Amino acid sequence: MNRSVFGFLAGLIVSCSVKEPEPSVLVWDDTGPELASSNNEDGATDADGSTDADASSDADGSSDADGTSDTANDSGMSADTSTPVDDTGTTPVPEGWRSALFPDDWEPGFFVDVGDGGPVAQLQDYSFAGYHAGESAIPTVDSLDMAAAVSVMDHGADGSGSTDSTAAIQAAIDAVATAGGGVVYFPAGDYRVDGLLEVRQSGTVIVGESADSARVSFTRATAMTDVNQLQFKGSRVADASLMLSEDVRLGDVVLPVVSTGDITPGDRVGVGMVITPDWVSDHLMDGYWEFSAGQRRTIFQRTVVAVDTESVPPTITIDVPLRYPMLTRDFADVRREEGSIKECGLTQLSVSSAVGWSDAWSNDRSHAVGFKYAEDCWVSDVQSWVGVMDDGEHHLQSGGILVDDSRRMTITATTMERAQNRGGGGNGYLFEIMRSDEILIHDSIGRAGRHNFIQNWDFGSTGNVFLETVSEFGEAWTDSSGWFTPTGLSEYHHALAMANLVDASEANDGWAAKNRMSWSSGAGHTSTECVFWNTRGTGELVSLQYGRGYVIGTESLSIRTDVIDFYDSEGTAPEDWMEGLNEGDTLWPPSLYREQLRRRGFEGP
Repeated sequence: MNRSVFGFLAGLIVSCSVKEPEPSVLVWDDTGPELASSNNEDGATDADGSTDADASSDADGSSDADGTSDTANDSGMSADTSTPVDDTGTTPVPEGWRSALFPDDWEPGFFVDVGDGGPVAQLQDYSFAGYHAGESAIPTVDSLDMAAAVSVMDHGADGSGSTDSTAAIQAAIDAVATAGGGVVYFPAGDYRVDGLLEVRQSGTVIVGESADSARVSFTRATAMTDVNQLQFKGSRVADASLMLSEDVRLGDVVLPVVSTGDITPGDRVGVGMVITPDWVSDHLMDGYWEFSAGQRRTIFQRTVVAVDTESVPPTITIDVPLRYPMLTRDFADVRREEGSIKECGLTQLSVSSAVGWSDAWSNDRSHAVGFKYAEDCWVSDVQSWVGVMDDGEHHLQSGGILVDDSRRMTITATTMERAQNRGGGGNGYLFEIMRSDEILIHDSIGRAGRHNFIQNWDFGSTGNVFLETVSEFGEAWTDSSGWFTPTGLSEYHHALAMANLVDASEANDGWAAKNRMSWSSGAGHTSTECVFWNTRGTGELVSLQYGRGYVIGTESLSIRTDVIDFYDSEGTAPEDWMEGLNEGDTLWPPSLYREQLRRRGFEGP
């Protein structure tokens, strides 16, 4: 559907159906979850629990920030130019347009009732992604205490790349750990690492002289399945569950509980649930998702900002809204989860893990760099290189950077490319997010992997943002011979990734969000409420999401959203929201993340 036709229909929808901004609720027919019991009779509840009486004040159904009535904007047809500084501080291009879901007075909770049997259409607030929820810039080298840095050469590292420097580099890392954190410094040189490196101390930052001059080559090729060459690792210590006393909705931050226990503001918590048969059936996934059936999973990692023991029921307030309903039927709970490694960084360094060709194909799911149980950490100005095993082409034996069971991280100005093993079984994933929340991957390039940017494995990947990224030359090899190498798309890969954002990014191979059915141990529906905003490139964009997905503003991409209820579109009706095909260049704002962050009062990357 072209945007002009869509804009006309959206204008009718908006003028008739837009409610006052509020945390909205996913309500659809008997094929999906229903939370009508938590609404007022008119189907909408304000944050203060009262019913709206002033649902609209102008022709488009919502009051503009400039206080004037308009008739065309907010319909997906044209930008409101009467408030040129309200959005980004600059005047929108005259021919610009804005999404019907992001009017100039947008607030979290704004939605459009599409009336197609699916959930309401809305854009969540994605601006909490990144280091310290986007509210602080990542540290620069100039801001670090370089005078106290521990040089790997002072511990015997060989900068010629001729001999193994594993022990020397680990000794430098351990010396910084003993000091309670600090900088591990790599002077210019090539460093061969035949073993593995591990960082366990918060506040440890690895800094190279520059990405072009300080280069590490990991050469270990045996017993590398599910192993990362450089691992930043915390722990996960979980307390007893505090059960929710009532169902909670998408957008809620106040969680009613049976008891608050000894939870206090500042505690890090996991909001979780059991993957029950009913929940699986709600999502039309009977026979799939068996890898987590009957098990508790943390879905949202959050920080407690308030505890009210006097209210009935008592409540726990969290820092970031929930991105999906949580039901008492599914044993929804809150529990303290501590032990994350924090304030760690990796910057100004090149890394390689390339080995012999057959060796690379003898292992699965290895990565050059991994973060496990990490929070408020970052990677910047890092790139891959051919390494000391130099075959003249490849940089990585399989994966690049893995972020696992972590939250609030930023990866920026980083390039991972040219994996050797791009076969099945989890290989060639260059930027991989697993069971993590609010990760920001920004200004980064994934090139010649299997899936260059990917969310993977199990429930609990929410609120992640891929901002101004480039994905290209992805290839899904069938085996090491390379006889058949279909295009490998960046994608949501597994188990209902919730409310993630691909923003102002380029895909010359493609991006996908779909039902993967029995692939990857029954991955099933891989995504819901995920947004492709201002996406461009020469590849294919596939959006076949459970419940509702969004494609808003594209350039040049081939788009597939048609639901035929077969194979990868099975159970994905209604068709995902789509507007602005081949009109991404004039979409306003050009970046949803940056504009939402600006509205919260922060600058961003």
